[in-house]
Amino acid sequence: MAESRVVSVDSSTPESLQNMTTASPGQAPEIPGSENSYLITPNRSMDRRQATWFVIGVAGVTFAVAGSLALSYGAWPILPFAGLEVALLAYAVYHVQARCENRELVVLGDSHVDVTRLQGGKVQCHRFNRYWVRVNLHRSRARNLPSRLEIGSHGKFVEIGAWLTDDERASLANHLIARLAGGAVEDNFRTSTGETRQ
Repeated sequence: MAESRVVSVDSSTPESLQNMTTASPGQAPEIPGSENSYLITPNRSMDRRQATWFVIGVAGVTFAVAGSLALSYGAWPILPFAGLEVALLAYAVYHVQARCENRELVVLGDSHVDVTRLQGGKVQCHRFNRYWVRVNLHRSRARNLPSRLEIGSHGKFVEIGAWLTDDERASLANHLIARLAGGAVEDNFRTSTGETRQ
């Protein structure tokens, strides 16, 4: 698993978040960085093209084996089950690829903090006063439950980085707290491509 999928971006508009969905999946977008904007994306092992070829390859092998058994032994009922297996695999891969399109954009402006989320094709925008905004990292008391990272103010908080690891969420929380306080940040984020950006 990649160590982090947090990269800097150069725009605070929701349109820029939607444009990020056209970036190569599993890779950091090739755009200029800004130390006050963070794009958070899920880890993805395959892009759409690779996933399509994966399903085609598995389907080819499955139907080749099923077809040979049907011709050799007259086991024709195996073909519908082979088709069902391939259909279920294709649905699972499609579902995972669709979830990997999710994005979260956190922009620390001079007077406001904007959190824009793209999930399931729907865009949600939240704006908080920078002076009152708080970053809360809730660590679970149970050993195997993940932590939760929230940002917000006045009782309204938005969870961010749900698909990051606990260490990544802690690093992002420290980074955001330091930026909001106006201090220097020592932590670097490692993107899924192996590059390191501050």
